[in-house]
Amino acid sequence: MAEEFGGQYTSALQSFMNDIRGFPTTPGGMVFIDQWGSLRQALNVAFIGFKAADLGIDSSTNRAWAARQVDYALGSVGHSYVVGFGNNPPLRPHHRSRWVAYTFNHTVTHLCDPTTAPGGLPVHSTIQ
Repeated sequence: MAEEFGGQYTSALQSFMNDIRGFPTTPGGMVFIDQWGSLRQALNVAFIGFKAADLGIDSSTNRAWAARQVDYALGSVGHSYVVGFGNNPPLRPHHRSRWVAYTFNHTVTHLCDPTTAPGGLPVHSTIQ
């Protein structure tokens, strides 16, 4: 909206970014919005921060803040939160669809969880 119409939407975006940058952060610097999906929420507002910077709204401040959120997710705290990426990524993420095994014709062969997975096998996905 701010990009298309400017004016009050630009002011609202600037106000939002000023507010969100003042939210509490974890010791590693991730903005903490809510306990459920905290990393997802941090990355969502980082996207908004990058867009605000592209629109010329506190460009250097918003871009640096958004980059810190992404850096946190990708491993600036010593381990990556992205499966298959970076230093010490998660090996056994909790994600319902990850725990459903499919055959080649996409039929469910079995459901499993970390306690019933054969040998508690880790995820072997790597992003290259």
